[in-house]
Amino acid sequence: MKRDHMKGTYREISILLPAYNNVCVPLVEELQRQAALLPGLQYEILVADDGSTCQEAISQNRLIGQWPCCRYIERKENTGRSAIRNFLAREAQYGRMLFVDSDLHVCSPSFLKDYLEAEGDVVVGGILKGGDASRLASNLRYRYETDYQRKHDFSHRQQAEDKDFSAASFMASREVMTICPLNENFKGFEGSPDDQKTILINITKKVHDDADYRNLVVGNPDTAAARAVQNKIIDRVMRQTRKNQESIYRGYHGNKEMFYNIISNMLGSFDFMNI
Repeated sequence: MKRDHMKGTYREISILLPAYNNVCVPLVEELQRQAALLPGLQYEILVADDGSTCQEAISQNRLIGQWPCCRYIERKENTGRSAIRNFLAREAQYGRMLFVDSDLHVCSPSFLKDYLEAEGDVVVGGILKGGDASRLASNLRYRYETDYQRKHDFSHRQQAEDKDFSAASFMASREVMTICPLNENFKGFEGSPDDQKTILINITKKVHDDADYRNLVVGNPDTAAARAVQNKIIDRVMRQTRKNQESIYRGYHGNKEMFYNIISNMLGSFDFMNI
């Protein structure tokens, strides 16, 4: 791994994008543009399609494979969010890896430069919620994500830097990704990302409205006891959800502790639902 210690900047990087049913050509164009502006930077951009079913997205993304320093890899089967990132890490040639969700948009002209200048074996970036606030004011998902954004900005995340991680945009060393690969037991949920988030929000609302949650969890000074009750409520809600949401139930059953943490974090931002 090359690093210019005088300038505090990494001089090589693999930019890795997992893709599923979305066109990421504009994102790759912007990442490539920023990389080309950084003198002496050795880089590659790898896009791995995780068994997409949208032929239009696949067709447009194939253009990426024709560009300098870019590779487009098509996988026939959908392996899941963790497995596709681990696959990209194995394919990467450089020791520093930047993972970016392929449905994001880069809003900062120094996005790549800022990552390259950051210290640490793992660096997690932030995400800004876009859209017309006046038009989306009554949209439940929009309200949750803007509230979550406010409570998980840089200053908040630094207070518990080992407990706040998002795979949407992060940089890690090869050593970290080799020793601590992402957990492939969680494959993600079927449907679009929008559908998945809506399902999780609805599950969180059911937990929040449960009488036991209000009586035994809210305000309980015994955090361990409160968490145990909360997890039992989540279990109950998930059993009720199983009939209509089989895929999300499989994800929950495959890694309950991670699922508990997801719902717990969402409950912590629940004031967004006070309409």
